[in-house]
Amino acid sequence: MTVTVIQAVNRVRCRRVIDGAGNCPPTDVFIVLPKSTDGDAILGHLREEMPGAVIVPWEFEMDGPSERVRRGSSHEALLALMNNRLPGETPMSFIRSELGLTSSAVRNLRTVLRDDAHELTKSLAHLGVRYVTTGKGRGAKSYLLKR
Repeated sequence: MTVTVIQAVNRVRCRRVIDGAGNCPPTDVFIVLPKSTDGDAILGHLREEMPGAVIVPWEFEMDGPSERVRRGSSHEALLALMNNRLPGETPMSFIRSELGLTSSAVRNLRTVLRDDAHELTKSLAHLGVRYVTTGKGRGAKSYLLKR
């Protein structure tokens, strides 16, 4: 088991030598080990086989707290998407494909985005994002603009 874990850790290229002294670039690896003698043994072998590795405890719950998200709601997904986007324009066509939205879901989302009093629009504004439309009819373009 330890050999498999060490091979997995080394796959992230933490053993790529970057200078004449044999140093390697810093690499973060997160491993969930069992809370038993097996986990302690694996950790001990990792320390032996990878001297110099900095091992830090990680507060992690396997099942974590459960969250109930309204089924079919694209609002949370859109907030997460825009939170991770760089500043600039994000076309609605990109949002549709990234979130896997149907035509009617995009239509409903556009209605919500036009409403400045809606919680989604307020949350997006807090992220520095606003909804922009240009033109009318088939040539109209709409996108989210993040500053």
